Amino acid sequence: TLWIGGTPIAGAMAAGALIATLFALLIGVAAFRLRGAYFAIGTLGLAEILRITVGNVLPVISALPAEHVQRYNLVPRYFAALDRVLARVQGRYSVHGEVRAAMDSVIACFGIEETMVALLTEPEKIEPVLEYFAERSAAWAEAQIRRGADAVKISAPFAGGGFISRDHYERFVLPYETFIGERVRRAGGFAYIHTCGAIGDRLDLMERTGVHGLECLDPPPLGNVELRAAKDLLRGKLFIKGNVDSVNTLLRKNVEGVRRDVREILDVGTRGGGFILSTACSVAPPVKPENIHAMVEECRGWTA
Repeated sequence: TLWIGGTPIAGAMAAGALIATLFALLIGVAAFRLRGAYFAIGTLGLAEILRITVGNVLPVISALPAEHVQRYNLVPRYFAALDRVLARVQGRYSVHGEVRAAMDSVIACFGIEETMVALLTEPEKIEPVLEYFAERSAAWAEAQIRRGADAVKISAPFAGGGFISRDHYERFVLPYETFIGERVRRAGGFAYIHTCGAIGDRLDLMERTGVHGLECLDPPPLGNVELRAAKDLLRGKLFIKGNVDSVNTLLRKNVEGVRRDVREILDVGTRGGGFILSTACSVAPPVKPENIHAMVEECRGWTA
């Protein structure tokens, strides 16, 4: 509201941070008196009360006026980060973009509980929505390749065995990731799938999507398939990117422990090619920088 009214963006952001802090203190006075599950319920309830109240009293905070939306050109901003990275690396590194898988977009819109229930009770209604989002993800993936990205990651964190069955993967994930991957191929780029957790029972289905590779391959206990078994099953038809345990290796071990784990992974992964060493999933903020440096140094110095 302050920014729309003419306040400089820096001043509006500072005022917003100050007001948010004051409200947090007020909520905290009541919330921190609660314990256990009541603390979670209380904080969520107070946050929702505040959100609804502010939205009703000051609707302009919840939605920008139409004239501002119409004048705002998003196209240059879509590519701002990609353009800066490409200019910085000057071809020295492979640059990858990212899109959401269709399933991930549906979950973002309707919530994970509603989506999972709908897969069971109203699957025929979910499929047109998946088609809608697959088309948009494919267009965005293709645009990133044409802009200069070398590859695109199709992010599907909810497509593992902890969320959906193999049969549901085959029906609700495979066709749409196949569609996105094909568009990336036609644009001249590489595509790979990012799926966390238990994927051992669907590696062959991932191969059928026609993408070039898969990312994560969380090692047990985060996942449920060993790197050697995955390589034997895929037989070089997909590259594998990942397999360094972000929690039990990078977070919990010292430098020598990280180096030892990385050497063991490289010993298996590099046999027959088709392997890119990386963290299996996101790096936790508390991970020590020296552990990440050790991983990179061990990889760069590796000789089979």
